[in-house]
Amino acid sequence: MYRGRGGYRGGYKNNNYHNSNSSSNGFMNPQQSLDRANAFNSSNMVSVQIQGWTNASEPDLVSFISRKAKIALQNVESNRSTGVLTASVRNAHEAEEVRKCSGIRFAGATLNVQIIDPANGGRSQVTQNTVELLRSFLRTRFNPSAKMLDLTNMVNDPTLVQNGLFSNPNTSSKFFPALMKLANQDKLDIESVNLSDNLLDDHCKYLVDLAASYPNLKNLAIGNNNIRRMEFFDRLKTKFAYLRELIVSGNPIVATNDANILKGIVDIFPRLIILNGQQVRDESKVNAIFNFPVATKSMFFETPDLSKVAANFIATFLTMWDGQRLNLLQLYTPDSQFSYQVDTTHLGETPMSSTTNWSYYLSHSRNLKRVSGARPRMSRLYIGTEAIGKAFQGLPKTKHSLQEFPALYSMETTSFPPLNGMQITLHGEFNETGPPEHPAQDHRPTGRFNKYGSNQARGGQLEKRSFDRTLIVVPGPSGGFIVASDLLLVKPYAGNSAWLEHKAPAVAPIIPAVPANGVHQVLPNQVLPSDVASKLSAEQQQLVVKIMHETRLNLQFTIMLCEQSNWNYATAGQNFANSKSQIPPQAYQQ
Repeated sequence: MYRGRGGYRGGYKNNNYHNSNSSSNGFMNPQQSLDRANAFNSSNMVSVQIQGWTNASEPDLVSFISRKAKIALQNVESNRSTGVLTASVRNAHEAEEVRKCSGIRFAGATLNVQIIDPANGGRSQVTQNTVELLRSFLRTRFNPSAKMLDLTNMVNDPTLVQNGLFSNPNTSSKFFPALMKLANQDKLDIESVNLSDNLLDDHCKYLVDLAASYPNLKNLAIGNNNIRRMEFFDRLKTKFAYLRELIVSGNPIVATNDANILKGIVDIFPRLIILNGQQVRDESKVNAIFNFPVATKSMFFETPDLSKVAANFIATFLTMWDGQRLNLLQLYTPDSQFSYQVDTTHLGETPMSSTTNWSYYLSHSRNLKRVSGARPRMSRLYIGTEAIGKAFQGLPKTKHSLQEFPALYSMETTSFPPLNGMQITLHGEFNETGPPEHPAQDHRPTGRFNKYGSNQARGGQLEKRSFDRTLIVVPGPSGGFIVASDLLLVKPYAGNSAWLEHKAPAVAPIIPAVPANGVHQVLPNQVLPSDVASKLSAEQQQLVVKIMHETRLNLQFTIMLCEQSNWNYATAGQNFANSKSQIPPQAYQQ
């Protein structure tokens, strides 16, 4: 029997179960018993994570938890830079007791205690619990029928405060981006947001996060906060392009009702109509400016999506180029490039147009056929917002008529896969309306005609020019667009005949009789071209003939006027009267 027992122990040896520290009788020694007990206790221990304690020391927090929960924290590790302290307790029951300290004030802040879930890869329950908390908060604050998210006074919301979401800067800085991410994930259709009474200051980035999630927001309230400087609004340039109403009352920045401050805020948001309850723009004029009237015959877009995006972008771009040119710099980055060149050899509308004055352009024209050296070529390539801004100021002030007369312009838009963007090429014309803000200096000898055919001694002459402009536009970091490359070619005025499909036919100047009922009858010898008449109803044909006779517009512009007036005679007459001073000579019958 004894030998059998010995053989039994030998079997343990042969199967590598023998422990060299075991006693000869096969039982564990006292140290082994202690190690086994400690291992058992450790296997049942639960970790907790605590935030909101950094106003005090780690020992102070451990002592505070011990007094409040009557639980001893073990294996304490802390990181003051992140504001997170992790510790262990003996079991799930103790962990739950410690978690009850969440929401308690400690050293001037609010504690946030979460239990780390070992079944979730060792990650804390903070993420899971916070997601559910934020979703519940969104549900209580969102009005689907009004498309309104009311986030007023979040900083004092009992549920958010109790769960420590504003307990320290590290936690609060993550709160709002997470809230916007969930709103996007849940596809909340939001047009209006109220962020009043939230202690927002000049350094707060809530609105940047909001713009990233909802760039097309229409109404925003940020009243009764602590915004003091224009830099807060400067960060919002190119964001909230469709913002219609803004409330900023109750902030120190507008306490004095300074007109310059208010104007600066209005200028940042191109479609803003109402500021603090007061109308600041004529909404009908704003809509007219940004309602791009695409002339389909002279426009090409690779896809329908590109059509809408490119048309809106160009309408906004040219409006700002004509009126607020330096504000365009928000679309450019330190890596963006801009250059312009003059092509004086291009055939203009008249023989003398190629020899007109180019003194505002030539000194920095990057015409590679005339500028051959690498150094001068590079000196005329502007890179970064500072250099591009100086170049913008060196060019004459302008007025484009894209919205009023789209037929005078032609545009092609294609995708640009290397940068996930689009390439927009626009051809057309502009009128110079004023000299440059800071004319570029030309250090070449003056008082003679140079090889460009321009007398540099005389002052710049304001003229009508034709141009080609090619922009590479790519997505920006906050949901907007940035201009990666901008090439401008200026040339003598050449009209728009290059992209017209047909010339306007002559119409006999016969004055038709207008009966008492006001309905104009087409006389037999007033016949529209068959290809035009086939696309119009009899009533539309009659309107075209009547408008042509009364306005002396040619057929192409008459049809355009009728279409933009919804084929209404009275509206067409009013639109013609409002635009008469801007109608180009080529729009009339010859």
